[in-house]
Amino acid sequence: MQLIYTFCLYTVVYVLNGVICLHGEEEYSYSEYPHSLMEKEECGRENSDKPIYVCDPNRILKNEDARQLDVLIETVMNETKCHCSADVCSQPSPPGYRISVALLKKMKLPEERGTDDQIDDDLKLILNEASTFAYQLLKKWKLGRCTDDVLIFYSVMDGVIYTVTGDEAGKRLDRYTIADISMLRRPDLMQDVFKGLRFIVSDYKSVFLGIYKPLPRQKMPPKYQAVVGGTQNVQYSTLLVTVLTIVIALLSTKF
Repeated sequence: MQLIYTFCLYTVVYVLNGVICLHGEEEYSYSEYPHSLMEKEECGRENSDKPIYVCDPNRILKNEDARQLDVLIETVMNETKCHCSADVCSQPSPPGYRISVALLKKMKLPEERGTDDQIDDDLKLILNEASTFAYQLLKKWKLGRCTDDVLIFYSVMDGVIYTVTGDEAGKRLDRYTIADISMLRRPDLMQDVFKGLRFIVSDYKSVFLGIYKPLPRQKMPPKYQAVVGGTQNVQYSTLLVTVLTIVIALLSTKF
């Protein structure tokens, strides 16, 4: 049976972070990035004796912080309902939505980069690479049972956080909700990566439980916003892509 996977949503927030001490100098392409369930050591989680949902090869998080995120993600799986077919939902596994987190220091980008006068081109390049990276990881990891998975991708030095959902998860966690949550949690993420991710995962859990109460939407200057759509075919799946891009340049601009 051919697998048809619909990636219905990507939301990206571009941020400029302070100084963070990271291990190693590695840059990753999506093909080089480790698998969260199969390569614990490469994900920086070799000390975990349980399944991991946070892959952190550059050890951006402390071990205990990564473990706490794993535990929080497990509560999402255990406390939310199954939205797959009856056959799948009857299986003895956690019923709910699957969230995973992919962290890295920096993406491996093409060598041709814009100059200081071409910041818009550089932003587009980073956002395009982040979108490719995120949906390729979601497809590679296959953590969902019926496209009920969510992947949160964060590249620290590139300053981009990107959320991609499978089709089933996207029915609940829509683009506007992700945009609201991303804007709301941006200051937390900039201050403390663990704190920001914990809030984002908790907010997504509230959405899936139907108890999330959105705050008034924050407005951004039009030049920092873009919406892009498109379709891409892969060997064994069809990707229907709708991209919502929110670019926040934390320079001298005041919101």
